[in-house]
Amino acid sequence: MKQFCVADLLDLPLFQSARLVCGKKGVENPITGINIIEAPDVAQWIQGGEILLTNLYSLKSLEPLPIFIKSLAEKGLGALIVKVGVFVDAIPKELIRAADRYNLPIIEIDRSTLYRDIAFAVTARLLDERSSLFKYIEEAHEKFDRLSTVGTGTQEIVEALAQLVENPVIVYDRGYVPIRSSSPSFLLSRFLDKPTGKRPAAHFDAQVELESGVVLRQIVFPVDIVGHVRINLAILCGNDGLTGMQHIAVKNAI
Repeated sequence: MKQFCVADLLDLPLFQSARLVCGKKGVENPITGINIIEAPDVAQWIQGGEILLTNLYSLKSLEPLPIFIKSLAEKGLGALIVKVGVFVDAIPKELIRAADRYNLPIIEIDRSTLYRDIAFAVTARLLDERSSLFKYIEEAHEKFDRLSTVGTGTQEIVEALAQLVENPVIVYDRGYVPIRSSSPSFLLSRFLDKPTGKRPAAHFDAQVELESGVVLRQIVFPVDIVGHVRINLAILCGNDGLTGMQHIAVKNAI
């Protein structure tokens, strides 16, 4: 399940009349909460992933605006939602330029849009996401617990994991030679970027070259048995890596 982000927020019916003013490169910023603070020191109260609602009541106290925006970006603010028509008729250009520089989305709403409605819509979406997460965790745990109880072999576990993470799975031996895969064709792949020297971390990025010559990214999880790496479990994925939910499935499979 894709994490709720700024782009999803803009798709909500409540935001049909809203306008993304700047920060288009940040529309994939995850949203984990919502905050409404008009104080000049708002940045110190922000947590990563939140969206901040403001009508710029304290605009004069927020200057210089580039420093204000930088402080919000450094705290990991997901987006800034500005209500116009109350204390300001337009969002200051200096604020827009600074937000664009830090890929921080600014969304403009009119005075008829109530903070209460936004808070309710965002909270409801986050609760749905949390419910889906719990369901996913339960499904992953039950699936691999059931497989281990019946003495299932590695291949069945690999196929079950591939289904849960919705990506191909490869198991390598200690020499990074493929020995199991969710698809037979991947058994002819070639592991690139093999770690050398000290023992690899809990997981690391590497590349795999398919038989066709296509090179893909993979996240590799060394699996220990009595303190020694015996196999390496790899998930093929895109540039965004694995989500938190996919990591949960991998841990259950291991």
